[in-house]
Formats: sequence, C-alpha cells, structure tokens
Amino acid sequence: MAIPGALENLGQEFVEVHVGKKLKMFVGHKKLICAKSEYFKKAFTSGFIESEGVMFMPEDTSGTFALFVEWLYRDTIRDCDSPQAFFNLHNFYIFAEKICEQHLTNLISDAIRGALYTHIPAFAPALTAYVYSRTAEKSPLRQLCLRSLVYSLWARDDDRTLRNRMPSRKGLESLFPFLAKEKDLFVDYFEATKYSQSLEVRDLAEHPSDITGCAFHSHATGEDCYLQDEETVHIVYWVLPFDTETETIEKYMESE
Repeated sequence: MAIPGALENLGQEFVEVHVGKKLKMFVGHKKLICAKSEYFKKAFTSGFIESEGVMFMPEDTSGTFALFVEWLYRDTIRDCDSPQAFFNLHNFYIFAEKICEQHLTNLISDAIRGALYTHIPAFAPALTAYVYSRTAEKSPLRQLCLRSLVYSLWARDDDRTLRNRMPSRKGLESLFPFLAKEKDLFVDYFEATKYSQSLEVRDLAEHPSDITGCAFHSHATGEDCYLQDEETVHIVYWVLPFDTETETIEKYMESE
C-alpha cells in the first residue's frame, strides 16, 4: 500500500509497539502503519487490547522492527553494509513473512541477493540452518539460502572442477552439524544436488545475484512482478568483509 500523503497529513494519532525481550518502545503514526500493513491494521482496529494503541511483540527483535519502521516512513530497504546488517535482513524477512507482508518480503529478498554479489559469508551453512528453523516449508527465503549454500560450498572448495557434484569431504564436514539439526535442510540440500546432477545443469551452483527476473519472490495469482524477466537485482558493491569462521553467526544471534 502507498503512504497516504505527506507526513503532515498522517494525523496526530499514534500507536506504541513494544518489541523484544526488553520491550523497547516504538511510536508511529497509526494512519501510516494501518495503511501499509493489514496485520497491524487488524490489530489496532479490532476489539482486542491492541485497539487501545499499544501492542507487545516480545518474540521479535528491536533491530528488526527498526528496519520495519524505516520501511514504513521511507518506503525503502537500506543497502547492507556489514555482516550484522546482512544477518538482520534475514530476520527482517522472517518478520515480514510472519505479518504476511508479501511485497515487503520480495524487497528484502532482493536486498539480500544484492549484498550476496560482493560476499557470500563463510557462515552460510549456519545462516541457512537458522533460516530453516524459523520459516515454513515453502518459504522463498529457504530457497535463496539453499542456493547460496550450494554456491558457497563450491566456491570455497579447493577443487572447483567438480561443479554441481558432491562437495569435498571438507565441505561435507563443515555442513554436517547443521544438516543434523534441520531435517528439512538435510533433505533439500541433497535433493538440490541430485536434481542438478541429473539434468547436468549449472543453475544450482550459479551465484544467487546472477539469477534474473522474479526469483525467490512470492506473488498472488495473476500478480505482475516489478522485476522484468531479464532484470537483475540492485547490486551493493561496497560491503564490509565478512568473518572467516562459520561460527561467527552466533554472535549476531546472541546480540538479538
């Protein structure tokens, strides 16, 4: 939904959203948040306690909600400029999926792919498992992370001549702890590898940012995508170097 006019036309009615374990308070225009989000419109105009203008979301993070507020007022997703920001985009997608903001999930997906152009992080296996543990089976974010994972294992392999083959022993050893935790990831990863081999194609080891058109989006039946068939996502060229150790994702998880 479009922003209803300039900020001065948003009225003087505000709502509070308390987010995270520490219940950090965010204050925003009720007219704006209800216009851009059906989820919050139902919450703040229903007969429940939220209709009084106060809502609590302790299961989400303040960093994620700050990105949502920025999107509300600026109608944009900021470029990723650090490993923490990259990790936050994934949480932002999970949040947008939770509140059923389909268009927003598509924008976030494109932002993630744009950041991947410069760096696929060494913590791709851990991040993929993290996403799988927090999303539903058909989530496009799962497919994006899976593609990133397949590519990253090939890109970091000492022998890249076996493209779309099984990764080396070293690659499998790095992946095993995460496959053991997430059954869906275990199945999806080996199905993706099997599919790639059976067709003798390269697509499952292509860089996710190079895939054109409406990849990793979710649209209603008959809805046109804002990306053209041969259009690529906006690329972010200046991203800070990612950590080299896979386990570093834990510090981002702990900082939520």
